[in-house]
Amino acid sequence: MCKFQDKKTGQMIGVAKVLNGLYILDGENDCSTRRQQQHVAYSSSSQSTSNLSSIWLQHFRLGHPPFRLLKQLFPDLFNSLDPSSLRCDECIIAKHH
Repeated sequence: MCKFQDKKTGQMIGVAKVLNGLYILDGENDCSTRRQQQHVAYSSSSQSTSNLSSIWLQHFRLGHPPFRLLKQLFPDLFNSLDPSSLRCDECIIAKHH
């Protein structure tokens, strides 16, 4: 078990378990799980929901590559989806200085 704290305030901001050398965030502190659930909720059909869920999973697993690159790697996932319609808040924030 590992606890993450804010450096300035010392307040705990997250808890993680170590599994095979990776830190897995628990519960409500796992932003990527919440973000993935939010994006899946916007889809209407079960096939596009499955594809959208797979797209977000690959986006997170591969370190947040651009969606147009994911379309080149996984063209079957983007049958009815436009990569420009997808937006990752973490990617946008990471580009800020």
